[in-house]
Amino acid sequence: MSKSAREGNILLPLISAVAVVAVLAAGYFFLQARQLQKEPSIESQGSSNSNNTNTTFPKSQPVGETTNWKDLNSIYGYTVKYPPSWFASLASSNRLGSIDQIESYDTSLIKSPGKEEFEKGQVKLELGKQQNAYDLSGVEESLSLEGVVPKTNEKTTVDSKPALKVVQEAPSGEVTSYFIEKEYRQVYFISIYGDQTGENEKPVQQILSTFKFD
Repeated sequence: MSKSAREGNILLPLISAVAVVAVLAAGYFFLQARQLQKEPSIESQGSSNSNNTNTTFPKSQPVGETTNWKDLNSIYGYTVKYPPSWFASLASSNRLGSIDQIESYDTSLIKSPGKEEFEKGQVKLELGKQQNAYDLSGVEESLSLEGVVPKTNEKTTVDSKPALKVVQEAPSGEVTSYFIEKEYRQVYFISIYGDQTGENEKPVQQILSTFKFD
């Protein structure tokens, strides 16, 4: 075999091997480039997380701005905020079953005997300690014994405590009540009477969101 033939036999496998390596390298870099295009940059990921943080608020925080609202500090061991233009009266330790009240109107302006307490746009919240139930099951039993047939009855939480939301019809209109079980033998209530729609809807939700046990 001639010298040139032997050199050709050696070079051919080498050229083939180099070509295979080149093809594999090109394929690897192509796949890497495609992967980088699919993955968002660290900066864009940080921006996305920041937006989620700004638009998602913990349930424990008040709904909307309540910094300048008034505080109701109850003898029953809870606090709640209410709008500066609303009116509040505190429960008295001298009266059994005394309750706290928050109203969107001034009751002293109601002069006429027999006048309906609630007119269009008026709303009132009553708050206090439940006297005839030790837990939420007891609340349901008590309502049943009183012949109350709720329109809705659902479990929820208030100040991270288990609660029962009950909506029922009453002579004055629809009443929404939250029964909150702080612990066994300590059940509290928030009942909302009157017009809970329109301009009252947001402040009522804000009041509920500020309810806190001491």
